Amino acid sequence: MTESVLPKTDAEREKDAARRAAERKRRQRARDRAVAEIECVREEWALFLNPARLPQKAGCPADRLRAVIVKELADNALDADDAKATASLAQGLDGQGRADRDTWIVSDTGPGLDRARMLRLFAVKRPLVSTKLFRRPTRGAIGNGLRVVLGGAIASRGRLVVETRGRRHVLDVDRATGETVVAEEGPSEVATGTRVTVTFGPALPRRDDDGELAVRALCCAGPAAEPMLTHTDWYDDDGFAELVDAVPAGTTLADLAAQFGLDVDADRPVTATDLALLRAAAPRPPRLLPLGKDHFPGRYASKLVAEGVPVLVEAWSEAVRCPPSHARGTVTLLVNRSPVIAPVSVQPDRDGKMCAWGCNLAHVIDRVSPKACYGVVLAVTTPVVALTTEGKEPNLEPLWPAIEPALATAMRKAYRAVTASAASSGDIKDAAYEVMAEAYDGARGSRRRAEARQVMYVGRRLMLERLPAGTHVSDTYFLRLLPRYIAEHPLITADWQVDYDDRGHLWEPHTGHAVPLGTASVEEYLTDRKRRRGQPDLVAVDDALYPTLGPENRYRTLLCIEKEGFFGLIQEARIMERFDCGLISSKGVWGTAARWGIENLALDGVRILVLHDFDRSGACIAHTINHNTQRYQFKNPPEVIDLGLSLADAKEMGLQDEAAEDEGPGEDRLREYGRSEDEISCLMQGRRVELNAMNADQFIGYVEEALTEHGAGKVVPRDEVLERHARRLLARRVVRDALPPLIAAAEARVATVALPADLRERVHDRQEEEPELPWEDALEAELEDVTPDEGWSVADDPVGSVTCRPPEAASKQAGLAPPDATAASHTLCRSPMLPRSRESPGDRTTCVSSATA
Repeated sequence: MTESVLPKTDAEREKDAARRAAERKRRQRARDRAVAEIECVREEWALFLNPARLPQKAGCPADRLRAVIVKELADNALDADDAKATASLAQGLDGQGRADRDTWIVSDTGPGLDRARMLRLFAVKRPLVSTKLFRRPTRGAIGNGLRVVLGGAIASRGRLVVETRGRRHVLDVDRATGETVVAEEGPSEVATGTRVTVTFGPALPRRDDDGELAVRALCCAGPAAEPMLTHTDWYDDDGFAELVDAVPAGTTLADLAAQFGLDVDADRPVTATDLALLRAAAPRPPRLLPLGKDHFPGRYASKLVAEGVPVLVEAWSEAVRCPPSHARGTVTLLVNRSPVIAPVSVQPDRDGKMCAWGCNLAHVIDRVSPKACYGVVLAVTTPVVALTTEGKEPNLEPLWPAIEPALATAMRKAYRAVTASAASSGDIKDAAYEVMAEAYDGARGSRRRAEARQVMYVGRRLMLERLPAGTHVSDTYFLRLLPRYIAEHPLITADWQVDYDDRGHLWEPHTGHAVPLGTASVEEYLTDRKRRRGQPDLVAVDDALYPTLGPENRYRTLLCIEKEGFFGLIQEARIMERFDCGLISSKGVWGTAARWGIENLALDGVRILVLHDFDRSGACIAHTINHNTQRYQFKNPPEVIDLGLSLADAKEMGLQDEAAEDEGPGEDRLREYGRSEDEISCLMQGRRVELNAMNADQFIGYVEEALTEHGAGKVVPRDEVLERHARRLLARRVVRDALPPLIAAAEARVATVALPADLRERVHDRQEEEPELPWEDALEAELEDVTPDEGWSVADDPVGSVTCRPPEAASKQAGLAPPDATAASHTLCRSPMLPRSRESPGDRTTCVSSATA
């Protein structure tokens, strides 16, 4: 008998479910514990052997690693023997005796290195072994330099060779332990000093300026202080305690005192409390040594702050005049005579005041003109340099009281030097207006028009003859003055034709007509458009569209995009055809020709839409399309619909933003342009979103939605246009049906027309007289005296010839019945190859006449 299985009760089912849930929870906790127990351990030294991680330790981009490594070798060579050693830099040679751009050799005349110290210094696995805790104005700041040198050579799959005290060592790193090992060893010719050869492998990118930082360091050789010792005034209690904790075990007070230039008879271990004892016996502090006025080109200024920790700042500055909107400055920074890769720049702030930025600086430079571009070398010498990054980026903020006076003075001197003999902007404008008419005449020569930059080159030469020596006339400034002069002097410039560079294109839908956005092309387009507004011919045998040029009966919407690259995508999606929409693309800010064209098209009732990047330049592009600028003044400013890109659009589509150049309109101007506060905040933080951040589907969808929202659609012309074109189409059909017999008859009619034998020479002679003619037009001009009925008249050319065939042959070729000899009248053409006096019936040829055809 089979045992029956009773169904479970609800209570039993709930109990089973609870048990299964508890089991799942238990397994989940076990998995969580297993995950938590997996902890990855990475030795810090391993970062120096990874090309992807090495920039983090060196504090520079990957493409600057080679330059930093060569510079570190130069710094260490210059610091040898208390900065008394001389150093040199050379490139290695390849197998053909040519310079090897992957190999650099740095040599010094110092005391050299013993084997143990060499392995200790050139090691990625070591603490920060360094003399930098002794506060002296030495190069570098932390003991990371030689770790980066060895790591860079090995990580790049290159090699590092150290030659010193007569021995040559090829160094490598044990990947398991991180210890430095000598892979090869042998004799060397280097008996004194040290020579280090680094050969970079392919893992580190190479640049043409890899040796530039090292060369700059070598230009600043020599000690930065006299004597090159530390001093007790340069330590507080914490700094001295840090030094005592870091010195080797067993260091005595006498040993440490010697570093301060003191002779102390004390063999006991040094302690942190010995600072007071050393201060009591300390001599005068070392004197910081300047590089000097003539060390770099430019106007020089310096500032020494001697109290406490001394700071010596030197600045050399050059200047070139420019408009305030282009004002900026480059800064080459040296700290204790060593070039620093961390960027420092001079830029105007939102109020137009020149400021120093970088290395924790964000300060206005007192009374420096924003009407110039500056090139500055800034040298800071001090025994104590605070750092902001592991890559030795100095924190210059505490040193600003010494930096600002030297920097400002040098920059003001440079500006005064460049403006002392130069004219003011008002003088430059006056000179430009004085020569403008002569410049235009000189640029156009015997022609009726000239290109704007041609006028600029002639005008600038004439201006410089009138202005003081040293005056700088920028091409940008002149090209801004040129349209202003034209607008302000209508009587003088009434017949001027000045062409500006094409800065984009205008495309019509359906017709395939494209107009470059240059002054001449747009002028021709607008003129032809007006000229062709008359009624078209009723019949045309081609299949062309209704003969329009311009928006009338063709498009009522114009999409303006600030980029040229989207035309192919828009063309593939047939946006222009589906929406009867014209397209203008421009390279950046709208030029004069583009705005002139947009203004005229808007007067014809065309709706103007603009699409641009979300950045500061894009805001300017959206604003200047219908607002006056110095270069273009609207007579009838068009209404423009701004399609974005806006910040809200970018966020809604999840587009990626990116860092932007610090250029374009400032906060107040962006507010004037109608940007929201959120957009202004984002833009002024240096962020942007390009139209290109959208993929193709997003972009086309965005454009289609915008065009639909703002009423772009198909164009249907007025009733009279529809009626006329309908009759034109019907007439075209009638003509097409009637053409075949007419064409056959015409071909038969001209098949035996007499033509001159020297037709080639005649066409050539005609082109000699009118070289602008193509051969087809020259041929047509030569056939003006030839009629389909009579051919070439003998009286016209006594030395010509006739080519013809009997009328029967011509009729058969044309598919017609032979003509009746009694009904047909034949034209008798004398062969002009014979003189008139020798004419005979045998020399005559029969040609088909009009009656025959």
